[in-house]
Amino acid sequence: ITLRSGGQISVQGDYWKFQDGVRTVYIDFNTLPVEVLPLVGSLKKVLINFLQINSSEYAANMFYYFRRLADVIAQKQQQIDCIEVLHLINFIGEFGTDDKLGLEAQLSSLFKRWVELGVDGVADDVPIFLKSRRKKGNVKGEAVITLDPVKGPLSDIELQDLMGAVNKAHAQRKIEEKLFLLTWLIAVTGQRVGQYCALKVK
Repeated sequence: ITLRSGGQISVQGDYWKFQDGVRTVYIDFNTLPVEVLPLVGSLKKVLINFLQINSSEYAANMFYYFRRLADVIAQKQQQIDCIEVLHLINFIGEFGTDDKLGLEAQLSSLFKRWVELGVDGVADDVPIFLKSRRKKGNVKGEAVITLDPVKGPLSDIELQDLMGAVNKAHAQRKIEEKLFLLTWLIAVTGQRVGQYCALKVK
């Protein structure tokens, strides 16, 4: 298949390992409990769709969250061929309603895609149930808008002081040129670390 990043990978077998940019991705279906084995074929179809449309890291996370649910299902020691609302209720009971890890939201994304693709294995009312339980999230960009001194960005004065110190350290040969240039690149573009690692020189 072709990844969203453009790379080509094989999805044969029950152990997927591949390189996507600077990241090595592992998806091992052998780690799933036997109670959900009838769902593995359908799960693979859904994860392939995630790999083609979303990042490989996101697809791997979807597998991780499914495995968390599967471990709860396995406690009943009964093999299933369809995820039902009852399974989600048991999962919520296991991890509590606080859900600081956002497991419900991630499972909601997984099962919503699963049903939209028309793949067998998930009851139609599962995404509806999970959507009904969604909590209001944090206000996006609040730390930036309010200039939060802890979670927000550097102020103009703080950024000037920081880059002034960087320039001085470079002039005194206290830092290497590559670190000097990378620091300026971060200050100007604000990209994530992974994006810098994936940069290519033409």
